[in-house]
Amino acid sequence: MNNLVLINNQEVQVKEFNNQRVVTFKEIDRVHERVEGTAGRNFRENKKHFIKNEDYFYLEGKELSTIKQTTNFVGSNARELILLTETGYLMLVKSFTDDLAWKVQRQLVNSYFRVKEEKKEMKALEKLETVNESIRLITPIFDDLNIDKSMKLLVTKTFFERAGIELPLEVEEKEHFYDTKQIAKKLGLYTMSNKPAFMAVKQIIRKLDIKEDEMKTVLETNGNWTGTVTKYSNKVTEKVKVWLKENNNPISIKGDKKNYYILYKNN
Repeated sequence: MNNLVLINNQEVQVKEFNNQRVVTFKEIDRVHERVEGTAGRNFRENKKHFIKNEDYFYLEGKELSTIKQTTNFVGSNARELILLTETGYLMLVKSFTDDLAWKVQRQLVNSYFRVKEEKKEMKALEKLETVNESIRLITPIFDDLNIDKSMKLLVTKTFFERAGIELPLEVEEKEHFYDTKQIAKKLGLYTMSNKPAFMAVKQIIRKLDIKEDEMKTVLETNGNWTGTVTKYSNKVTEKVKVWLKENNNPISIKGDKKNYYILYKNN
């Protein structure tokens, strides 16, 4: 369901912050086959050479909380997050000079970072023939991501509007879909810090048999963050509710690396 790019046989989730593609230290270590922590150490040792908000973004507090709630690549206990831009990545891997490093750098630049630049150029074009070509190119990408039909229609309308053509179409949802944070609120599931227990909901959903028409992937923007979010129908909310009841309303849900605790509140 995620937008992924294959780099050195490793899947890298596409991430954008402040309208730029970014990568994490963990991803750099993984695609370069380095010991975990290598990229972070190199960054700290040479931090004086990096320019904040140009080579990297430093996130904490509310910005970090927003990304935790809308993505799945940040640990729930993380207190800070550093995201590297293309220039930051290239500066960081200057010391990686083996053959694999050169190969991976080329793949990341051409298949990951530069794709975003091509997307920007397409946005600036207004002619009808360009719009038609854009739609033709983006359709298989949306199909691969299982993007909802209503979202495809909305994007199509946007392309035509940029060419000065108004389509007399209204995008309406036949059924409302909810992200895991909204499901947690609906069911009155909260963490010990009184926030919606969306991570617990994610773990429960992984245990359920979810049909294709009960979920959809949508593109969302939250502040500076743009990415794909999986949302679920009311049927999934009911399935989560039934699962909780059948399991005697457990106070913790087991995840891959930790347990997620739940406080139940009546809505």
